[in-house]
Amino acid sequence: MRGGPIGWFGAGVFLAGLAGHVWSNATLARGEQRSGASNALVTDGPFRYVRNPIYVAGIMLLFGVSMLYAPWSSADLTVPILLFVFFHVRVVRTEEPALRRRFGPTYDEYGRRVPRWLPRP
Repeated sequence: MRGGPIGWFGAGVFLAGLAGHVWSNATLARGEQRSGASNALVTDGPFRYVRNPIYVAGIMLLFGVSMLYAPWSSADLTVPILLFVFFHVRVVRTEEPALRRRFGPTYDEYGRRVPRWLPRP
């Protein structure tokens, strides 16, 4: 286990990713429960800041873990970047078109208002 500033930073990123993952999944489950399956677009909780908070949290978890363990290698940074590229392509080419077909103008408005990956200040 790595100590020092890098270890503490990694622990913070990991804990933030874990909290984001739990919050995102709980919000999604609540939204599905309220609508009686997955018939409503979930736009509250972390989904009001970014459209893909579960993926963002997953990348944070991986990056945080990679910062916690020594020795650190280029793979520790490369794997989260490659996963981000994979998620981006999957979201843009598969998930967003399916959501657009399913929710129509509601999703288009949500997409204009809420960024895909990084929250706006």
